[in-house]
Amino acid sequence: MWVPRTEQEVARWHEITRQDARSHGLWIAVLVGVAVVVFSSAGLYYTRAGILLTRNRLLDGSWRRLILSGIFVAPISYWIYRSESRKELSKATRRTICPDCGRAGEEPVGTACGECGQALVPQSTMKWVDEA
Repeated sequence: MWVPRTEQEVARWHEITRQDARSHGLWIAVLVGVAVVVFSSAGLYYTRAGILLTRNRLLDGSWRRLILSGIFVAPISYWIYRSESRKELSKATRRTICPDCGRAGEEPVGTACGECGQALVPQSTMKWVDEA
């Protein structure tokens, strides 16, 4: 059964949601950053014709290419981290739930539930408690 959360539980829910959003953004940024660094330092580039392998005479050392690729990719990874974190946090805070039937969605708060007609409330204000 869905019951309202206390103020402390709502605050804790928001803090956990922020941490989860940051974690999600970090994972996406790290995965993209590592992939781009590895492929660009190896000299692999994707084109319309396929994958191209280039040999760069200027930067013969693979460690040097790896470090320079990392330096160039770091700001892009940071931007990805910030945007993915914001998107995930926005998605989590938009979630609503019907306290009567338990239908979840992303409809605006106060909209009537499609199944029972009860007003939807933010998911952060409700919690599920098993009936004893």
